[in-house]
Amino acid sequence: MSTKRFGLRRLAETLRHPASMFSRKQNGCDTCGFPGKDDRGIVSKRNLETWIKAAKHCHFCGLVVTILDDLKAKHGIDPSAGGRSQVYLNGAYSTNEGGRFYLKRDYNYLEVNEESSTNVVFYNHIDTDSPWNGLPYDQDVSSTADSKSCLDLVKYWLHSCQNSHSSCDPESSKPLPTRVLDVNYPNPKLVITSNLPRPVEKYVALSHCWGSSQPLRTLNGNIEQHRNGIDLNILPQTFQDAIRLTRNLKFQYIWIDSLCIIQDDALDWEREAAKMAEVYGHAYLVLGASSASDGTEGFFSTRTLHWRGEVTVPSPAGGKDVCRIHYRPLLEHPMPNAVNPGSQGPLEKRGWTFQERVLAKRFVSFGRYELTWGCNSLWDCECDWVHARRGKRDEYFDLMLKNSISLYPKIDQMSEEGIYHNWRFAVASPYSARNLTYSHDKLVALSAITRTFHDRLDDVFLAGLWKKQLPRDMSWYCYHELEELESQHTFVPSWSWVSVKGGVFWSMAIEGFRFEKTCRVIEAECTPASEINPFGSVTAGHVLLEGKLSPAHVQYHPKGSIYRREKGHHYSLAAWPTSSFYADVFLGLAEVEVHGVVEKTATRLAHSSENEEHEDVDYPVWCFVLGTYRSGQTSNAAVIVLGRSVSEPTKFTRLGFVELELGYGSSDDFFTEWSDETVHIL
Repeated sequence: MSTKRFGLRRLAETLRHPASMFSRKQNGCDTCGFPGKDDRGIVSKRNLETWIKAAKHCHFCGLVVTILDDLKAKHGIDPSAGGRSQVYLNGAYSTNEGGRFYLKRDYNYLEVNEESSTNVVFYNHIDTDSPWNGLPYDQDVSSTADSKSCLDLVKYWLHSCQNSHSSCDPESSKPLPTRVLDVNYPNPKLVITSNLPRPVEKYVALSHCWGSSQPLRTLNGNIEQHRNGIDLNILPQTFQDAIRLTRNLKFQYIWIDSLCIIQDDALDWEREAAKMAEVYGHAYLVLGASSASDGTEGFFSTRTLHWRGEVTVPSPAGGKDVCRIHYRPLLEHPMPNAVNPGSQGPLEKRGWTFQERVLAKRFVSFGRYELTWGCNSLWDCECDWVHARRGKRDEYFDLMLKNSISLYPKIDQMSEEGIYHNWRFAVASPYSARNLTYSHDKLVALSAITRTFHDRLDDVFLAGLWKKQLPRDMSWYCYHELEELESQHTFVPSWSWVSVKGGVFWSMAIEGFRFEKTCRVIEAECTPASEINPFGSVTAGHVLLEGKLSPAHVQYHPKGSIYRREKGHHYSLAAWPTSSFYADVFLGLAEVEVHGVVEKTATRLAHSSENEEHEDVDYPVWCFVLGTYRSGQTSNAAVIVLGRSVSEPTKFTRLGFVELELGYGSSDDFFTEWSDETVHIL
C-alpha cells in the first residue's frame, strides 16, 4: 500500500475535508446556494433548464450540469427521463469530519436501468492535485473486488486492527480447529491439526452459501486424497478466491466447512457443528463471500453498480487551472449492526451464516457493491459511508455504531436482563427470518451462539427460549402475508418460535414497559436429539403453566375485509376484534374427544394448500394470559391463543398471539370471569 494512500485515507480528516471549505463566502447563486452557510449543508431543487441557465454565471452550477451531461452520454442516466426534470442537489458536510454531495431526481433516485436506480455522489478524489475548494474528498469504489486497491484496503483494516484495537485480541493465536487447509502448498492439503507440532496458529475461516450446486466435499472415501492435496482447479470458484486471498494476506491456514468436516459422517458432522463458536470465534479473520449465492460464482466478480466517471471543469479560482471531479453511485447503507452488517448479498439471508458473522471478531464482507469490515472496535466500508455520515452524527448514530460489531466479546459486559433482551432482539428475531435448506437445522445452526449465551446464564435452554424468561419469551408473534404462514418443524414444541417458518418478533411495548408475568411455570422441558449438542435439535418438549384461561372464537378475514387493516391480521378474536391477533399458521378445524365429550377445536395446518379460508367458520380456541404491561395510561395483556392437541386432546398446542387491550381500568377487573387453570402445552 502506498504511503500516500495509507496516510490520506485515515491520517487526518482535514486532508479529506479541509476547514478552508468554510472560509469561502457565499457566491450569491440562488440556484445552487454553494457552498452554504456554516455546516448546515445545502439542498436545492431546480428543473434542468434552471440549472443550465445558471451554469452560465455560476461555476458550481456548471459543474452540476457537466456531471448530468456526462451521466447521460456515458452511462445512459437521464435526469429528465419520464418527463420529470427536477434535479435535487444535496450537500452535507461538517467543519470537523465527514461530508457528501449528491444529485437525485425529484424525490426519487436517478434511474440507472430498468432494474436499478441510485443517487450520484461527486467529490474531489482523495489523491487529487487539483481539488475544488469546498467540495468533500472521497474515493472511487473498485469495479471488481480483486483489484489491488481492494486488497490494500483489507490489508489496511487488518493492519490497523492488529496495531490499534486492543479489544480485538490482536496478537493471540488460538487452537486450530480439528482440520484446516494448508494453503502453502500449490494444491492445498487437508491437515489434521492434532498431528501438527504447534496446533495453535492464526487462521482464516470462510463464510459462504452452499446454494443449489453442492461444493466439493470431504467424505470418508476421499479424505486421504484430500490430505495429500486438492487440485486447486477442481475447487469451486468461491473456494479458489478464498485461498488466493488467504495467501495474499500471508496466512497459512483456512477453514472451509465442506472440506474440513467429513460430510457423510454423521458423528463427525454433529461433533464439529457443536464447535462453531470456537471455529468462527477463534478465527483471526472471517472472509464473507457475501455476493455469491453458491460456490460457483466466487466473490471477486464485477460489482453490480461498478460504473463511475470523471469530469474536467474550469477551476472556480479562474485562470487556466482545471479541476477533475469524480462521481459514482451513492451506496446507501442500512444502519449496520452485528446481525445486519450490510453485507449486500445472499449471505445475510442464510441461516447457517448468521452465527458465522455474529461470532467473528474480524469479518470482511465481499458484497455486491463494495467491501465492508467489522471487528470488535470498528465498522467501516469501501465507500467511506461511515466517515461521510459523521457530518451528521448524533447520539443515536454513535450508539448504533457502537453496537455494529460482534456480540461474542460483549456478552461478558452485559447484565443478565441485557443478555435476555439481546437474545430476543439481536439473535432470535433476525435469525428466524433467514433461510435454511433443511428446517431441522434451525436450532443446530444457532447452537454455537446459544452455547455462548448459555455460558453466561444460569438457565435452561428450551428450543429457542429460556426457562427463566419463559412467559416473556413465549410472547413472540408472526407478521406475514397469508400465503407465508406455514408450520415448519413437527418435532419442535408449538410454543417455540422455531416451530414456524419465517421471521418472528417481540413487541417493543412488552420489552420496553414493565412486564409482569401473571402465570406460573410449573414445568418446562425439552428432549435433545443428541447428547453431543444439547443446544441442537429436539425430539419433544412441553410446558405446564398455571394462570388465567378463557374460551374464545377466532374468525377468518378475507382480503378486503375491514379487519384486514395490515399484513399479519388474517384472523381476529370475535370477542375482542380490535386487539391485534397474529396467527402462527393457517387454522383448521378438528373434532376431538375430551373426557368422553366430543368438541370442535382449531388446529394447526401445515401448509397453505390445506387452508379452508371460510370467512363464516368459527374456530374454537382458548386464550391464556402470559403477562400484563402498561402503555401510557392503558393496560394490555400478552396472550397466547391455544387449540386442543389432536393427538392428546387434554393438552394444547399454540396457534397464535394477541396483544389484548384491557383499557384504562385494572387488569384484575378485566379477568374476573376468566378461570384459573393449569394448561399443558405441547
